[in-house]
Amino acid sequence: MTGVQTCALPISSSVAPETASAATLTVRAVVQAIERFDAVTVERELARAAALLRAPDLLRTVIVPLLDEAGARWHAGRGRIAHEHLLSASIRNILGSLLRLHQRDGVPDRLLFGTPSGERHEFGTLGAAVLASAGGLGAIYVGPDMPAEELLAVAATVELDAVVLGVTNHGDTARVTPEVAAVAAGLTPRVELWLGGPGAGRLAALVPRARAL
Repeated sequence: MTGVQTCALPISSSVAPETASAATLTVRAVVQAIERFDAVTVERELARAAALLRAPDLLRTVIVPLLDEAGARWHAGRGRIAHEHLLSASIRNILGSLLRLHQRDGVPDRLLFGTPSGERHEFGTLGAAVLASAGGLGAIYVGPDMPAEELLAVAATVELDAVVLGVTNHGDTARVTPEVAAVAAGLTPRVELWLGGPGAGRLAALVPRARAL
């Protein structure tokens, strides 16, 4: 599916066998529910997995495989736009709920997460914000397709340690590259610029201040 590209920070590959087995069943149940447009079951299965799994395990064993499966079905001609939108809405709901659950006041290390203007694939970046927040860091998530001036406005208002932008190889690269360069140019020297996702290495080579994760 065109809308299910990930742009995530690295996730540990160490998962207990019983966790992996349960996650596989969850993925299968969600895929079957998506096929019949059963939104209630999709939400219930994802909520159950979120309650049982740590955030890194949920992302690695449930969310990423679901996005991969959705993408494979789309490219094979077995998925509809409605399937994609139903899955996207449910994943956005569960990750947003987890981010709100883990956010805390008074956390000293603060990171701003989003995707640059021209990049609409948000799930990897939202998942990275969840991981950061669950790990005790301060995470501010502003969503996808954010213009450089808006990201810089947040950075000018909030004392940040880093701006974290997710980039795939499927966004509007003609827009994304100058937008990321504008963010790099506008940040104060103490605020780092980190890039995550499949397009991070390519873009970091074009924007020297940016660091690919």
